[in-house]
Amino acid sequence: MRLDRLQLKGITRFHEPVDLDFTTIPAGLIAIVGENGSGKTTLMEAFAGAIYGELPTRGPVAKYATGKDSFIDTTVTFDGQAPLRARRNIDGVKGVQDALLERAGERLNDGKVTTFKVAVEQYFPPLDTLLASAMAVQTRRGSFATRNNAARKDLFYA
Repeated sequence: MRLDRLQLKGITRFHEPVDLDFTTIPAGLIAIVGENGSGKTTLMEAFAGAIYGELPTRGPVAKYATGKDSFIDTTVTFDGQAPLRARRNIDGVKGVQDALLERAGERLNDGKVTTFKVAVEQYFPPLDTLLASAMAVQTRRGSFATRNNAARKDLFYA
């Protein structure tokens, strides 16, 4: 899986829209740097927020929506397949959400969070598996190294 694009608005400190096109980043080592509270962790966790509805180090993404038009939109590509686009809209005032998963313009759910979760399960690993991979975050929640033997086995037998 390759992360192609990440867009967000109204999540934690990002009150204005942010659009990161990862396909334009040159090869080599890339670092995200900034002061505490500048949004580094939010950027790293936004993908999980869009797909799973959770910022791994903070909890439900809806708690961190700052406006009624907050969103996270991400596009990923799996080898040999058309890109998948996931968008989660969050009304931070009312606390309601909708979410859409699509491929090549074709909707894979009806926009409801419940059907979005079902569609996500067909294309993405469980959040625990993602966190145990290279996506493990700074708190190491879900890290393979901190799991007990039974939990490590579960990752491979899922």
